Amino acid sequence: ELATLSPKLRDAILFDNSSHAPQYGSILVIDEKGRLKLSSTARLPPGYDFSDRDFFKIHRNNPDLGIKLTAPYYQTLDGDALIVLSRRINHPDGSFAGIVAGAIRVRYVEQLFHGIKIDSDSWITLVTTDGTMIARAPQRDGDVGRSIKRAAILDHFLRARAGEFEAAGLQNPEPRLYVY
Repeated sequence: ELATLSPKLRDAILFDNSSHAPQYGSILVIDEKGRLKLSSTARLPPGYDFSDRDFFKIHRNNPDLGIKLTAPYYQTLDGDALIVLSRRINHPDGSFAGIVAGAIRVRYVEQLFHGIKIDSDSWITLVTTDGTMIARAPQRDGDVGRSIKRAAILDHFLRARAGEFEAAGLQNPEPRLYVY
């Protein structure tokens, strides 16, 4: 009966006012065919097709994936870079029912990084497990979306989900301390 509610009341109930938070893009509920069922914003019409998006296809084909974080993308109405966190929804019988997806503005993640005091020759980077850079502080042109899949940190992450080690940088053989 969600369709019978006013959009304002529906958003307050379902999305707890997160639809108006500046750090978020839309929060979406997408059915098993890739069609938009609910959105925390009125930017896209019901039925909008997401079936070709990676964050939809990966859940349809991988029932045990859990939460997926995408590489940044710019296919937004305002041109802002977004990352999408998505999770599969199942029917009671366990079959694919669709996904819930929420977008976070990369600009917001970078602002969080600026709140952390680091040395002038250090940086903070958010990287997906496949080596795609999502955000970096200090920011450099061309970093967002760049692949660093050969970085030593990815090998270490496979062995332990947290740690520290020293290794040469990708662009400079000087040893660096990595903490993750």
